Amino acid sequence: MQFENPLNEHSLAYPILICIHLAGIAAGVGTAALLNFRLLGVGVTHKSSPQLWRDLMPWTVTGLTIAIFSGLMLFSIDPETYYASGIFRLKLLILLVAIVFYFTIVRRQAVSGRGSVAVACFSLTLWTLVPFGGILLGSAGSLSISVLLSLHIVALISLSGMVLVTDVCLLGGMPGYSSEEVIKGLRIPKRVGFIVAAVCGLLMFAARAGQYSRNPWFWIKIGLLVLIAGNSFLLRRRAKLAAGMSLFLWAGVVWAARGPSTVKDIMHSMVEPSGDFLFQSVQTIADEHGVREKAPRTDEEWDAVRQRLTILNQVPGLFSAPGLRAARPRDRSKNPAVENQPEQVQNLLDAERPDFIRRAFRLKDAASVGIQAANAKDKDALRTALDSIDKACESCHLHYWYPNDKRAREAAKENGVIE
Repeated sequence: MQFENPLNEHSLAYPILICIHLAGIAAGVGTAALLNFRLLGVGVTHKSSPQLWRDLMPWTVTGLTIAIFSGLMLFSIDPETYYASGIFRLKLLILLVAIVFYFTIVRRQAVSGRGSVAVACFSLTLWTLVPFGGILLGSAGSLSISVLLSLHIVALISLSGMVLVTDVCLLGGMPGYSSEEVIKGLRIPKRVGFIVAAVCGLLMFAARAGQYSRNPWFWIKIGLLVLIAGNSFLLRRRAKLAAGMSLFLWAGVVWAARGPSTVKDIMHSMVEPSGDFLFQSVQTIADEHGVREKAPRTDEEWDAVRQRLTILNQVPGLFSAPGLRAARPRDRSKNPAVENQPEQVQNLLDAERPDFIRRAFRLKDAASVGIQAANAKDKDALRTALDSIDKACESCHLHYWYPNDKRAREAAKENGVIE
């Protein structure tokens, strides 16, 4: 019996999970960084390292648990793509080493009260490498931009941990901690984190000003950061209200930084997994055992095929949503010689929106024929429908994604793909 993942059925599942994943990382890794800072003699130095370990551990464990479980759910959306990536496997290895090192060596140092600069620095380095691997996995821009984005995110994670502890302390969630001492101890580290994040952000903006300036979610993020600054000044005498507003606004920053679903998100989380499943469900296999036909046989297998076709049938309606963007600015092409960059795809979508919708509905028509074939349990009709789905997808890809791929264009002509 085939496993049906409900996360492949909803376009919002992927961006929402990303936001939850980022929030978990901010809480888990951010508070872990705070303890390492304490071992370095920075930050919440008015508390002993054993006490800080005990008080931060629930936040660290909860944040890491959220990050890991949301990460597993993200993995389940398209496991073949993630597992095939060497960077993804390296990221998991570094994460495992970082967690084991933190809860063994760092814990021993913290509980004993004998802080080691070398241990703290190595732990911070491991935690830093984890988001760096995530950036390399998710984007394909220049190395300099990837490094800037990684430093930007690492600084924001550290800043988020400090903001979380400060706001929770102001809300009375950390008994025995003086909010004045926490604010005073974290003032300089916060400023350093903010400056690093801001400088990296400005450099990335300067490199791709056109893309960011046309992205409304970028300006929403900037507006929320302005509100955070105003909140810290205007409501400083009403500590609990300011802390609550701070947590709320920072959650908004996480969502704005990620933004709603894009065409690339929908392709990654819905179209590609469903397409891979369908094209593997009906095929001719030639190996050492001879030539044989693979096709659905049981009711469960036909139901799985029907479910995937239904997902493809719904996608063109999602593509018709007003304001849908091609991709985020950092989602760079992995092969710029033949593939368009996000801004080039966006320009085509903006100039040819009716044509894009027309091309997308070819996929809907082909999927509808496939659903009829699945209902009739007709493998030959299903094969024909899958061929139409393949041509509909290739026609769209050739026009918007890789128009300069000569080999793909020649193959499309031979296969009768109509643009």
